[in-house]
Amino acid sequence: MYLESSTSVRGNRTAVLSRKTVLVLGTGRSGTTWLAGLLSGAFRYRLLFEPFHPVKVPGAEVIADRYYEPDAIPKEARDFCVRALDDRIASDWIACCSNRRLRMHRWRFWPRARVCKSVRSNLFLPAYREIFGDGLPIVVLVRHPGAVVESFLRVRFPWGSDLSVLLEASQRELLEDRYGLPLARLARLAQSRAGAITLRWIVENAWLLANGREHGVHLELYEELVEHPDRVAALCRRLDIQPPPDLDSRSRRLAWTTHSQSPLRTDSRSADGWRDRLAAEDAAHIDAMLDLAEIAYPPLPGGERR
Repeated sequence: MYLESSTSVRGNRTAVLSRKTVLVLGTGRSGTTWLAGLLSGAFRYRLLFEPFHPVKVPGAEVIADRYYEPDAIPKEARDFCVRALDDRIASDWIACCSNRRLRMHRWRFWPRARVCKSVRSNLFLPAYREIFGDGLPIVVLVRHPGAVVESFLRVRFPWGSDLSVLLEASQRELLEDRYGLPLARLARLAQSRAGAITLRWIVENAWLLANGREHGVHLELYEELVEHPDRVAALCRRLDIQPPPDLDSRSRRLAWTTHSQSPLRTDSRSADGWRDRLAAEDAAHIDAMLDLAEIAYPPLPGGERR
């Protein structure tokens, strides 16, 4: 099933993609590379890796960490998004997971389906729906904020705690209105690096946890997929894509982006191992911010807040 038949509220603006495309979103360090690798593991499937990285991909800054109202999407953001998901950006970064023999990573006729993985465009979700309609399958992978914070602190990616774009004045009021979050009070708690990463997680995931499934999003919890890999096959069926034939063995492998100092390289895969590595004061800080935002994790039935 391709996306030519997709529709949106403004049908004359609906973008058409040339191949079946699945979008995988999530906060950084949530397992999105692992999941996207599984979803794109079938023969002649292509993984588009982080096309909205504002440093690696020129022009991506119009999407990374940005929220736009559906009726106010800048033309440059819409055009860049369509080109990225349709694999029309010639970038070795985006194609880094693709087959490079005979430059096959640039053969646009080769893939039967694409999986696009992005960790900095959760806020762009309303724009995705406006641009592509309901025909674009969107998977959002969510992981416990404690695990996300612990991983960010270990790998030291500076952008995880950089909220300069995420909460800039031009979109902060929009986010407060849409999400109903006490951003000013949360920002006062987010003075440490762990606090800033937690605030990023809250802004990127709060609305999705409460409302994502109602808006056609396949919301998945990392902990559940790790514990029950068979759910990945079930997800493939819902997405109408082929699972890789070696899904069981693939699901036990580490993602290629797993950090060299990750405990997963020596310990057995454990979704809760972060609890033994995160400082007690950071864990308490995370809990306080989740309480203020009225977020439960794992989410309560129906997505209700506490």
